Amino acid sequence: MESHPLDRDRLAVLLLYCPNPYEALALGPAGLIRLFHAHGYRAGPKTAEAILQALRHSPLPPKDVAACYAERLQADYQRYHALAAAQAVLADQIGALVPHTRAGFVDSVPGIGPLLAASYITLIGDITAFQHAGQIWALAGYDLSTAESSDTKHLGHITRRGSPALRQTLYQIGFHTASRCPPIGETFLAARERGLSETAAVIHAAHKANRLCFTLAHEQRLYIPATPEEEAHFQQRWRRFQQRCAQQRQRQEAQLRLAR
Repeated sequence: MESHPLDRDRLAVLLLYCPNPYEALALGPAGLIRLFHAHGYRAGPKTAEAILQALRHSPLPPKDVAACYAERLQADYQRYHALAAAQAVLADQIGALVPHTRAGFVDSVPGIGPLLAASYITLIGDITAFQHAGQIWALAGYDLSTAESSDTKHLGHITRRGSPALRQTLYQIGFHTASRCPPIGETFLAARERGLSETAAVIHAAHKANRLCFTLAHEQRLYIPATPEEEAHFQQRWRRFQQRCAQQRQRQEAQLRLAR
């Protein structure tokens, strides 16, 4: 289950400024509200009481142990917070550089974004050294193992003999373009309709995306967007797919409830 962004922000305030649960309990509703307001976050009596109720029903360690844990937790989260801020600065710098490199052509594909585009080009290196997209696929370790017997060649599993970072980047590209780029999304939907798992369908989408990204970067040209008609048709198919998935989840949840 995903948390609400505001809940994450409130948790950040507690970790940074009041990590000791006993101190949070001592603040009471009014003190917690003042704490959030002091750091620019909204909070009312319901929010404060919900936090206090959660703490009251939690198995807390002894006070002296909690103080040690809280000090360490606060220091760790401060480091995390600093690293996240530095990462955001680097992301902005990468975003400014991407349009001036071959990654800019990859970034023109809907759903990829500058960071994934930069990762794709950086992990490949000199793209002109490759003749076709299949070599990039093999470099990532997504190529299939083969076994030959007499005159027959059998394809096996993904070899994974390649760059894990590039493999992860390609997977993320497949995942993010599946719902945004009609040609790639159609490949994903076709794989799901054939009964493949979501992971397998994303890999199929990544394979399509890799061919597209390689061609754009190699030939230094931008992605040509789908026509409004093509985009509308794809989005309609995507919505129907999501509805079927939601209905399937509901049926599975109902079966689980009955099984109990």
